[in-house]
Amino acid sequence: MCLSSGWKFVKKPKKDVIFGWKVFHKYTWNNTIFPQIANKGKSYKIGIWNKAANNNQRHDYGIGFHIFKTKKAASNWKIGVSTLVVRKVKGRGLTVIGSQIGKICYVCQEMMILPEKKRKVTV
Repeated sequence: MCLSSGWKFVKKPKKDVIFGWKVFHKYTWNNTIFPQIANKGKSYKIGIWNKAANNNQRHDYGIGFHIFKTKKAASNWKIGVSTLVVRKVKGRGLTVIGSQIGKICYVCQEMMILPEKKRKVTV
C-alpha cells in the first residue's frame, strides 16, 4: 500500500497505541494472515506485536504498517476482492499520518492483530 496524498511526518515516532483497521489476505492454516500486499511471503501472528520489515520499498515516508482510522475506509479498500478481510488492529510507533483512497491512514512501526471476539451461541 502507498499513501496517496496529504501525508505528514510525526516528529518523533509515538509509542502511544492507536486502534484502527487493516486489510489482509486470510488463510486458514496455522492461525496466520498475510498483509494485503505481498511482503515477501511474510505472515503475521494474531495477538502479538509484529514489527514492520524492511522490504526495500522506496517511499519518502519510510516503511510501516498502513492502518485505516475506520472500518468503513478499510472495507472500501477491499471492495470486490473476496479473499480479503478487514481486521481490527493496534498500532504503535506512529511515524506518518496520511491519506489512502481519500481516507485517514496511519503508518506505524509495529502492529498487533486483535483476536476476534468469540460470539456466544444460544440454543
